[in-house]
Amino acid sequence: MMTQPNVKKGIDMAGSANLRRQIRTEANARFLRNLPNMKTDRSLPEEIEHLLARLEQVEGQRRLS
Repeated sequence: MMTQPNVKKGIDMAGSANLRRQIRTEANARFLRNLPNMKTDRSLPEEIEHLLARLEQVEGQRRLS
């Protein structure tokens, strides 16, 4: 039996809408906030800090030129 493309697309779209609705719930947000990997780290590695400082220095020199 062959499925019609529009029927399959409708099922996929309904599944996507359902998934988006479930992701946006407060219970899910609370759960994700409590996962250790979902917490943001406000500090940057030293190497990145150094690269950003160097970038700012180079950009400052270009503005003066």
